[in-house]
Amino acid sequence: MTNDPDLVPYTPDDDSTNARIFLVDDYEIVRHGLAMSLLNFLDEAPQSDLHIEFVGAAQTGEEALRLIPTSGANVAFVDIMLPDMSGLAVIRDLRGQGLDKEQLRILIVTELTSPNIREIFAAGANGYITKQEHSVLFIEALRFILTNPTKSWIQPEIAQQLAKLEYALKVYGLTPTEIDVIQLIHISNPEIAERLGITAGTVRNHLANIYDKLNVSSRKDAVNFARRLGLLSVTY
Repeated sequence: MTNDPDLVPYTPDDDSTNARIFLVDDYEIVRHGLAMSLLNFLDEAPQSDLHIEFVGAAQTGEEALRLIPTSGANVAFVDIMLPDMSGLAVIRDLRGQGLDKEQLRILIVTELTSPNIREIFAAGANGYITKQEHSVLFIEALRFILTNPTKSWIQPEIAQQLAKLEYALKVYGLTPTEIDVIQLIHISNPEIAERLGITAGTVRNHLANIYDKLNVSSRKDAVNFARRLGLLSVTY
């Protein structure tokens, strides 16, 4: 395990406001910075009933899989991009070991502004947050997953965007695959085909269905529609 500062011994406690956090990120400065920002935030909010302990850290997925199960952590902050594997692969492996969402709450931490929401939650994450967010949002996410381990936490603005996607799916009858296509409609058909692993002909067929459902006649109109609904701003 890396020699991160300010890691304290694990003390068993069933209180849902006590977070025993394991940090997984390949950059020590990120791990240290996140730990310090959260501790400093709570120091300035003495009335808060939330208590944080940092019980371990890892800079690779292999280290995380080896150390987390015996660390006593009830929360793991996992970077989505690690040097040896995806953070999502780490989550799937931990869940496969029997660490369910109530035993280990997992928050994906990412630099991506448009992560794939479906993949994150399908892997077994309790929520995700971008590294650029203020400490107060990390605390909000932490408190939520501690007290609601079976529910998913999503950043408020992303939740609004997902509501727009659901609106498009229901009102306009767009399929999930058509949503994938329309979110990439600003690039060429061959590029869309490569991104989605389908043929250019299949892309053309999807676009024809999209134009029909949206009652538009051109790619430009479809792009404008997607932008109005916010479909180009988040990957669902």
